[in-house]
Amino acid sequence: MSIQAVRQFNEIAESDLEIQNSLEVTTDVQSLMDLTVILAAERGFSFTSEDLAEYYSEESRRRPEISLRNVMLLTKKYAFESDPEVCDRLPYLAREICRKLNS
Repeated sequence: MSIQAVRQFNEIAESDLEIQNSLEVTTDVQSLMDLTVILAAERGFSFTSEDLAEYYSEESRRRPEISLRNVMLLTKKYAFESDPEVCDRLPYLAREICRKLNS
């Protein structure tokens, strides 16, 4: 259910400039994920950073041009690598995670 909440929040974030502007100022993946969880909670959605990471993982696997190395590598909590050429093909929240990985 939590991944579904991420998907529902993504639908809102796709067209909500206030959410987009808020997320744009984050400097790394973890701060992006933490702020996403907060902004979603303010709008009645309940999910965790782990749910958001799983959402990114699922969306990345749906794209054949994104290899497994792009999703969940080794670090303490999460580690991601991404290919900047595929970021634009992902849904909004996954795209923002992908972009932060490349910045």
